[in-house]
Amino acid sequence: MTRTTIDMTEEGPRPAARRRSRLVTCLALAAATPVPGASHVRVSTGSTLTVIKLPARGAASRPPVIVVHGGPGVPELRDNATAFAFLTGQGFDVYLYAQIGTDGSTRLNDPRGYTRERAVADLEARRARLGPPKVILIGHSYGGEIAAR
Repeated sequence: MTRTTIDMTEEGPRPAARRRSRLVTCLALAAATPVPGASHVRVSTGSTLTVIKLPARGAASRPPVIVVHGGPGVPELRDNATAFAFLTGQGFDVYLYAQIGTDGSTRLNDPRGYTRERAVADLEARRARLGPPKVILIGHSYGGEIAAR
């Protein structure tokens, strides 16, 4: 994701709703930039997730790594792909995915459906779809909470 810094004081004080609106617009524009190598995977929860696979260089010799991004609401796929690419040289397949409501993943009609339980269920469905009995989970910020559950 491309990061954009906004100086909220440049034009003087603004109502909170207007600040949030501009920030959301900037985040949405940054998240809309396609990430090379991204595909869409449907999982057993009914969610369609934007996924990036960083294949191991050579044969995968270790359990796959699933990276669970922070947020909620900010997938960071491009940044995480860059940050975790080094693991591919150590024999790991690395999988990144955008949680529901972010990037090209499923958007729910009812915002009350965006729960930790749903995020955990989607993660487990993604893990099960990969197949191996053992995976390594790496969670950043909110993603750490999801991975720990």
